[in-house]
Amino acid sequence: MKIKQRDINQHLFICCNDKKKDKCCGKKGAEDLVKALKKRLKKENLWGEYKVTKSGCLGPCSDGICATMYPDNLLITNLKECDDEKLFNLLVRSAKED
Repeated sequence: MKIKQRDINQHLFICCNDKKKDKCCGKKGAEDLVKALKKRLKKENLWGEYKVTKSGCLGPCSDGICATMYPDNLLITNLKECDDEKLFNLLVRSAKED
């Protein structure tokens, strides 16, 4: 095993789980939200400082798209695909307030 300290400000995980029968984030545009945020971070030259990753189920699937952000340990629910600007600002602002 190898362990290395990462040098990033924030890491956002967005649920992209796609359950066959139940309501889930994957059916609500979660992957498009991930793509939009990654594109914006790269455009702003912030990709090395901030990361966005698809994740499995984070729990409250009935509350819209869910995300969690570390190291702030935030659970963000009721997201929609069009919330990329708000989520980007939360991601970047949160780290700059420290």
